[in-house]
Amino acid sequence: MRGRDVGEVEGLVVKGHTSTGRVRELEVVGREGRTTVRVPEEVRAVLGTPSPRFEIESVDGGFLLSGWGMGHGVGLSQHGALGMARAGYGYEEILGYYYRGIELTEDYGRGEARALAAPELKVKMADVAPVEVPAGGS
Repeated sequence: MRGRDVGEVEGLVVKGHTSTGRVRELEVVGREGRTTVRVPEEVRAVLGTPSPRFEIESVDGGFLLSGWGMGHGVGLSQHGALGMARAGYGYEEILGYYYRGIELTEDYGRGEARALAAPELKVKMADVAPVEVPAGGS
């Protein structure tokens, strides 16, 4: 377990959440000790989950983790998107992978609003084919 050998894991106990529902503190109980992980991104890394926002259920001598999102709370992995871009995928394919079922349209506003605010991205539901994530993407 990333430098903390607790032996065979017997228990996972969520000790605290962030205000956005991510696991902030997780106690890992093993046959040879226990340790507490206190940073959401470290919790994610230790368990190998895409996001620190999950629930744990004991199932048949093991654990079932059910989670949401891919880490930042907006549904897009910056590292995964970068990997896809480096592999030659365009922005439409990248956004189509992370936000399935959307169609991108442009609506940049008129007059003064154009200089005062970022462009608004409107989405319409559409059937967008999924894109395979290249190896090494997160």
